[in-house]
Amino acid sequence: MSRTVKLDPKKPTLVLFHKPGCPACIHFMPIWNSARAIIKQSGLAIVQSFARNNEPVDSLMQTYNILSYPTVLLFHHGKTTKFQAERTVDNLVAFVRSDAAPETGKPIIIFLHWSKCGHCHTVRPTWDQLKDNLKNDMSVKFEEYEAEQSPHIMKKFGVSSYPTFLRVQGNTVAMHEGERSYEKLLDFIKPKIRSIEPAPTAPPKVVLNGYKQFTDGTSFWAIRADRAKNTICTVEGKLGATPTMQCRKYTGKDINAFVKRQIAKKGWMPIKK
Repeated sequence: MSRTVKLDPKKPTLVLFHKPGCPACIHFMPIWNSARAIIKQSGLAIVQSFARNNEPVDSLMQTYNILSYPTVLLFHHGKTTKFQAERTVDNLVAFVRSDAAPETGKPIIIFLHWSKCGHCHTVRPTWDQLKDNLKNDMSVKFEEYEAEQSPHIMKKFGVSSYPTFLRVQGNTVAMHEGERSYEKLLDFIKPKIRSIEPAPTAPPKVVLNGYKQFTDGTSFWAIRADRAKNTICTVEGKLGATPTMQCRKYTGKDINAFVKRQIAKKGWMPIKK
C-alpha cells in the first residue's frame, strides 16, 4: 500500500492516521468506515487512512506532526485542517461538506443552532417549511449544524450566537440579519425564488376605513409580518376609532409570539372580520 497522501486540486482529501492496537482507534474504526462510505459515495472528497508502522520513527506521521491517535486531517487548497469535533459519522461528513460547499456554484444556506436555544426552536418550523417548499429547487442547497456537535463549523464561520443563518457561495459568506420570518428568510436565500409561496398561504387582508384587517383564518406568520401601527386593535372585537392603549404600546413593532400572547391574555386582538 502506498504511504503517500493523494492530493486533488479539485476536491478535499480526508485522511485518518491510526495505530494498530490503540483502543481509541479500535472504537473509532466502525464510525470511520461508515463516514468513509458516505463521503466516497457522494464524491465529496478523496478518503485515505494510514496505520503507524513499527519503526522507531514513522516518516509519514512525522511529516504531518501526528502525535496522538486517531487523528483525522483534511487537506484542501494547500491548507491542512484537523478534525476536532466529537467522533461521529454526522460530524465527519459535515466536516468535509463544510469545506467543499464553497466550491459549488449554487448557494449553500446554512442553519446554525444550539439545542438549548429557545429562539432556535421557535424558528425551526419556518426553516423546515422553507426546506420543504424548495426541496425540488436544484439551484439552492440546505445544511444545518448543531453548535455542540459541530464546533469546528462555528469556529470556521466565527459564529457565537444562535440561531444564525448563512449563505455561502463561492468564497462569499453572507449572514442573515433582522426578522426571521418566512418571507425575510426567502429573500435572504435567493430573491429570484420569491415567487414560491409558503404553504398554507395567508388569507387576503381586508381594508376597512383605511386600516388593514385580518380574517379569522389569517395565519400567525402573516400577523407577525405586519406592523401593529397598521392594525386596529379593539376590545371584544368591536371597531375602534383609534388604537387602544395596549396597541399603542406596540406601535411600529413586530407582533411577535410573546406580544401576541400578551395581547390575547388581556383581550386585545386584531379585528376579525
